Order: sequence, then structure tokens, then C-alpha cells
Amino acid sequence: MKKILVGLMTLSFSASLLAQAVSTASTQSVLQRLKDSPVSLTIDAYLESAPDVEKDKKFNGSTLYLDSVLGFKLTEDDSVALLTESVHKDAKEVRASNELEFVMLKYKRALSKQDEDGVNSSVEVRPYYMTNDEGRDSSQSNGGVQARLNFSRKVTDSLTLASTFRHYHYIKKTGAADSEKATTMRAWRLYLSGSYDVTDKIGLGLLGLYVSSRNNKRQSSGEVVVQPTLSYAINDTFTLTAGVESNLFSKPVDGTFSRNHLLVENFLYSINLTTSVF
Repeated sequence: MKKILVGLMTLSFSASLLAQAVSTASTQSVLQRLKDSPVSLTIDAYLESAPDVEKDKKFNGSTLYLDSVLGFKLTEDDSVALLTESVHKDAKEVRASNELEFVMLKYKRALSKQDEDGVNSSVEVRPYYMTNDEGRDSSQSNGGVQARLNFSRKVTDSLTLASTFRHYHYIKKTGAADSEKATTMRAWRLYLSGSYDVTDKIGLGLLGLYVSSRNNKRQSSGEVVVQPTLSYAINDTFTLTAGVESNLFSKPVDGTFSRNHLLVENFLYSINLTTSVF
């Protein structure tokens, strides 16, 4: 009887291991098929925190962004994607909140490739809708449309240079209470960046950003931002990046650009984990 029980237990354990192996193999097979297909899924968890300058200059809580991009490759040069962003805020004296921030559609077309034309370039159109009331109230818009023009070139095996021009058109909230408020209607952003692969896993980056905005009262504002980054490729799927963003120059509404001397107080600390699911 004992031999029968031992035999049954052994058989049960072996069947369990076999089922797990089959399940793992099946999952890996499905993921590999998805990776080989036109469908892609990328998830980016982005955590940022900044000091409260007006109070004690200590960290004023943090914000966690969770971005997902579900893409589909139409042709060799064309692709579409659905992007969503969820936000978790946990700040001092404010109740923690979890919100779906926006839903965005993206169409992208490659214009040139470095191996054929000497530079990679592409154009994107991104309409989006703000899904939570707080975001709509703070921006005084229901959503908008982004147009992007991207360039990049791999200078050496380790060094890559890139630039992106973005134009934002915001869809203003309607209603008598909103009509008198100063609301950003258009914005232009120019991104200049460089990345250097120190090793196969470690990379350094530097981003410069110029922002120019105009509101519904024809008033303009702007800023200049820099952000050095350090990245580490954990494996082929996960990449961890840490950065420090600083506002070097700012231009108030209808004012002039001035240098921000207290740079440490303008720091925004961030860390993000990016994974390509398939």
C-alpha cells in the first residue's frame, strides 16, 4: 500500500512539474510568436520627486507614472499605437490618488533611414483625450493634438545624436467659467539629445529642451531645461534609467528669459523602468 501511495505521489509530483514546464514553454512560445508579429507592447514605470522650495526644501512627495504602448506595424514605414498613462500621486498634505491621465492614438511614418539616406527621420501625429477632471482643470483643456518631427543618427558604435520638434495644439475647455481664464493654446518644444554606451549595459545621456508656449490671450512664456541620465540594461527586456532635471532659464508670461540661480531648488529627480513585453 505504501509503495502504491509513494508511486501515486511521485506520479502526481512529476505530472505537476511536467504541467509547469508545458505551461512555461507554452507561454514562451506565445510571447515569441507575438515578438515575431507586427504587434508590440511596451510598459514604462516612471517615478519622479521634487523638493518643496517654498517650504522646507525637502521632498514634497512623489508621482508614479505608468505608461503603456500597444503598437501595430502596418508596413515597413508605417505604424499605429494606443498609448495610456496612469498616475499615482502621493504628496505632503494631499490625499494619495490614482487616476487614468490620458488616452492617446499615434500614427508614425518613417521618412528616411540612416543606411540609405544618412539619417533616420520620422513624423508622428498624436491626438489625445484627458480622462480625469483634475488634469482637465489644471490644464484648462480637454485634450489636444501633437505633431512630431524626429531625427537621429548613430555617429559611432557608441554615440547617438537625436533631435525632436514637437508642436502641441490644445482643445480648450468650453463654458462661461472657463472663457476668462488664461489657457495655454499652443506650445512648441525642441529636444536635443545625445547618448553614449559606456558598455553593453551602461549608458550615459544628456537632454536639452527648449519650450515656448502661447495662451488664449496671446501671451507667451518659455523655459530651458537640461537632464543628464544614467541607464542600465538589466537584460534584453528591462532597462533602468535615473535622471536629474533642472530648469536653467525661464520666461514668465510676456516677460524675458532669466537665469535660475538656485539650480538645486529647481531639480526634479526621476527614475524609470522600461520593459518590452513583446
